[in-house]
Amino acid sequence: VIIGGNSKGTKLGFDISCSTKPHYLRLSQNGKNKDIRLTGSIIRLKEFIEQLKNNSNQYSMENFRRALAKQNPIEYSQYRQIQNKIREKALQEVADPQSISDIKFSILVPLYNTPVAFLDEMIESVQNQVYGKWELCLADGSDSEHLEMVQSEVRKYSEKDKRIRYKVLDKNGGISENTNEALKMATGDFIVLFDHDDLLTRDALYEFAKAIEADPECDCLYSDEDKTDETGKHFFDAHFKPDFSIDLLCSVNYICHLFAVRKELTDKYGGFRKEYDGSQDHDFILRMTEQARKTVHVPLVLYHWRVHSNSTAQDPRAKMYCFDAGKAAIRAHYERVWPDVKIDHIEDGISLGIYHTIWKYD
Repeated sequence: VIIGGNSKGTKLGFDISCSTKPHYLRLSQNGKNKDIRLTGSIIRLKEFIEQLKNNSNQYSMENFRRALAKQNPIEYSQYRQIQNKIREKALQEVADPQSISDIKFSILVPLYNTPVAFLDEMIESVQNQVYGKWELCLADGSDSEHLEMVQSEVRKYSEKDKRIRYKVLDKNGGISENTNEALKMATGDFIVLFDHDDLLTRDALYEFAKAIEADPECDCLYSDEDKTDETGKHFFDAHFKPDFSIDLLCSVNYICHLFAVRKELTDKYGGFRKEYDGSQDHDFILRMTEQARKTVHVPLVLYHWRVHSNSTAQDPRAKMYCFDAGKAAIRAHYERVWPDVKIDHIEDGISLGIYHTIWKYD
């Protein structure tokens, strides 16, 4: 889409074209191109260009780039660099991260045909935690074609680190049953949910331990998150979340990752339910937060959700059944907490994974 040209008798002096995947501007002048990645909205771009054209008769590409930079929000990569420096400095000022708490975390990971590269990075992101009071509970439901490969790779780690616990399942029971098998292995104070191809920041458990120690009534807690690509080197699409809101949770599983719950609650109210496979985390989080004294938000990106061809992080349409399960989980929540309230139906909202409840009125 060419945006440059005449306006009220003036010219920019170069042409501008834009693409949206991702958002880039290409400035073209005298056969030379300059690409600028946009991190903010391009909705106001035409208005911004019109303002430039009205203020002067001629602009160089470099002057335009500088003016646009003032309108464009900070790149997430820049934000991460700043945040990482602040967090690393804070960690350096702690004499002994292990001394802040006696809490033990049980990290549940159901494995299924996990690619070796993803498996290694997942395990190492746990081993790299600055807070070391954890156990990694791996329940492997891989098929016969992949089991030997996954098993061999895990044992390279578990033989050297006894905090890594590994179980081969008799059969693949699906995501909920496999996670429940990992839950049976847990001996910690808090249960942490972790996908087999994702990554934790190295201060994730440290920040969770701090938050729990700061509030003894904290029974559930969650963090912000972002996404990473198949290489695990590039990070984007940060999700900075609000503090706990049951109304929002009934519209979308905004909590997602990283989530932890006091094990006493899972012992009393149960683990994952197979009938909600696809949105089993949403159902689980609803049931746990219903019973929690407090659900605490840790406002830091502690989790990297891997984007690849088979993940819902890449394209929610890859697993459409998840959204029917999400509606069922929300309906079940209402029936538990408001048994006398009547629901007409729960429909899809403005995008997949967002839900709109329609109530019945007498």
